[in-house]
Amino acid sequence: MRLTLKAKLGATFAVIVALSGISMFVAIENLGNLNDSIEGIVKGNAVRTEARRHDQRPHAAHRPR
Repeated sequence: MRLTLKAKLGATFAVIVALSGISMFVAIENLGNLNDSIEGIVKGNAVRTEARRHDQRPHAAHRPR
């Protein structure tokens, strides 16, 4: 049984579309993981920045007169 050129091209196109869909799914999953990681980094930096800002405020007993 010989496949026609049309059948070969159709099968190749179907395989390429399927592989593209799989790679898109994997990429979206990885972007979700990356977003979670970056969100954790940003929240950690915000907490440290706020702590430093709190430590640098002049206290009532240390204000210059």
